[in-house]
Amino acid sequence: MSKEDYAKQFELAMEFRQQGNYKAAYEAFVELASQYPGRPEIHGMAGDMAKRLGLRDEVEKHFRITSTLSPKKELPSVLYFHALMKNSKIREAILELKRFYSVGEPKEYELLLDDLREGAKTSEATSDFLEAIEAELQSNDT
Repeated sequence: MSKEDYAKQFELAMEFRQQGNYKAAYEAFVELASQYPGRPEIHGMAGDMAKRLGLRDEVEKHFRITSTLSPKKELPSVLYFHALMKNSKIREAILELKRFYSVGEPKEYELLLDDLREGAKTSEATSDFLEAIEAELQSNDT
């Protein structure tokens, strides 16, 4: 695919997205991702469209790829974390949070932890989850 073809395909996918045709946008982004697998922004857009379509496994897959391709950027990590949580993969989500703490500046994660600390005041389940995260952050295991 030439640069011009890529630009046209990306523009078309964005038009579908802006029109609310998330299925067509998702398909266009997936096609682009197959041609350009190393472009995190394409997987990020595919993940966003999959989320809007309720395709949980696809959301997780695309955000995992985005996080892998951009390991020091917090947004892809946070999106992957939330996708894992939606898929009830709590341990994996905590490990992603821990991974990012080891390589990046966790501003959004700190806000998330602040929210959990506030929620832990009234919810035992939230308190337990927060304890699991904090224990993992303190451990040396990966």
